[in-house]
Amino acid sequence: MLPKIVALAVSVLVIGLTAAAPAKKRAGEGAVLLPRRELLQVLGASQRPLITDYLWIQLLQSIGKAWTEQEYRDIYAYADLTTDLDPRFYLVYTFSGLNISYNRGRETWVNVGESLAILDKGLRSFPDDLKLKLYRAYTTVNYAKDYVRGAELLAEAARDPQAPGFISALATRLYAQAGRFDVATAMAEELRNSAPDEQTRHFFERRLKQVELEQVLQEVDAACDRYRARAGNQGCDLSSLIASGELRTVPVDPLGGDLYIDDSGRARSTSERQRLQFFTEGEGVR
Repeated sequence: MLPKIVALAVSVLVIGLTAAAPAKKRAGEGAVLLPRRELLQVLGASQRPLITDYLWIQLLQSIGKAWTEQEYRDIYAYADLTTDLDPRFYLVYTFSGLNISYNRGRETWVNVGESLAILDKGLRSFPDDLKLKLYRAYTTVNYAKDYVRGAELLAEAARDPQAPGFISALATRLYAQAGRFDVATAMAEELRNSAPDEQTRHFFERRLKQVELEQVLQEVDAACDRYRARAGNQGCDLSSLIASGELRTVPVDPLGGDLYIDDSGRARSTSERQRLQFFTEGEGVR
């Protein structure tokens, strides 16, 4: 009888501590107040499924109510505690992992570390899960803006037999974005050589030339930056770069197009509608 009473008391305690909205349960401006995991793991062992389900409901409610940076960070607190009690609760990782990061405006993202932490925690329980790998890569690229790491994660995910074919193409694009042209080239060459059909082989053959072109365009961008720094932020064009000595000649586009500087001051080529990049400063996904 006593164990049942203790279990009931713990359940009531958990409900009492988590029933109010997050804004009502703070110490000042700190994080949401939740029961200590040690208490729940010991006293609530027999009622753990009930407690876990209740925390999951609270997590969903916190997502629906979140408005501020701290309220989005509360999602991590619920997710972390829920998965401490049940590390195999898969939906917590996938649902909360993409809902924790918060945009302060102008693509300034916070709570990114918490998002990555819960996704990494999920991968410790589900190390072969492709969806979690792709969510981690997405968060790393879009929110952390770490293109090299994002490319590494995509390259890792691309080795999964269930991975769609475009994942490896995204990885080569990100390596080029980050200036890792050697890695982008090596990966594209490997994918071309192992292509299962002529269409895929042709795609990565062209990707090799796109990587080479992006390297040329980034060199022109750097020359423009140097020219503007010396000339007092004046406009930049190819003839000015050659006349000033920043470029010896107009670089050759391996795809056969003509290079030019667009209205925003970035190098372009007539051979490609877009550059081999995801992001430029102040822009979103390309």
